[in-house]
Amino acid sequence: MTRSARSRRVLFFLHPERPELAKRLRPLLSSLARAGFGPEVLPATPESDLAGMVRRIKPKLVVSIGGDGTILAAARALVGTSYPLLPVNLGGLGYLASAEGKDVGRAVRAALRGEGVRDSRRLMSVDISRSDRAFRRLGTAVNDATIRQGPTFRALRAELELDGNPLGMLLADGLVVATATGSTAYSLSAGGPVLLPGVDALVATPVCPHTLASRSLVFGEQQSLLARIVSRDEGTTLSLDGTAGLALARGDAVRFSLSSDRVTFLRLSHDRGLGALRSKLGWQGSPESRSP
Repeated sequence: MTRSARSRRVLFFLHPERPELAKRLRPLLSSLARAGFGPEVLPATPESDLAGMVRRIKPKLVVSIGGDGTILAAARALVGTSYPLLPVNLGGLGYLASAEGKDVGRAVRAALRGEGVRDSRRLMSVDISRSDRAFRRLGTAVNDATIRQGPTFRALRAELELDGNPLGMLLADGLVVATATGSTAYSLSAGGPVLLPGVDALVATPVCPHTLASRSLVFGEQQSLLARIVSRDEGTTLSLDGTAGLALARGDAVRFSLSSDRVTFLRLSHDRGLGALRSKLGWQGSPESRSP
């Protein structure tokens, strides 16, 4: 393959449990190949080294086809790169998607013609300390990180600090810390605010708090939120972007802060996803009824 052909490669990440998708994509893949693009199709399985594949292939465009879970897997694979991600929805809500499945051919061709808007999103760094030991980087989240108490159905107890200043004891079913991208997911369901794209901030939202005074907290750059586990019960877990949870114990601490890393979504409209607030989340309810 020539250097020119390599620079025109298109990488498709497919939902790992939808093997029929590859067959449905054959006409599009053949069309791209005839146009001089080198399409690559890979399942977005959790055990695959998706980031390594991206760096090896060096694609002109990355396309995720599936639900929001597939989009997040593809986005995590692009951390530290500038390759654009075109998310195509085949799931239920598909809030993060730029196009629906029936329009995948049109969307990919438009992206390759240079149409659309690049939407750069800040991510979140998550660090962990075991029993007052030094913090180490656990990972980077595109959407959110969640601490839950586990199968005992007892409340999570955690001491919260912002930049070393105590915020008191959290008593709730859990805590979700989200990026602006993830503020429309679990955090929103737990009663948190919507952070619009371009807002470089994180939002911490208690899940079913056991006090009326417990509310979401928005914090920005150069700030970090620390949650130190006080619960004695086993089963407390930390999950990044809905992936398999990491067990936490009393005395462990988790630190959340904005990352310098970004992921670039490719939007085919100029509203940067704001239309989905109305069409998929019902922002402001039903369309306005015009009074006479």
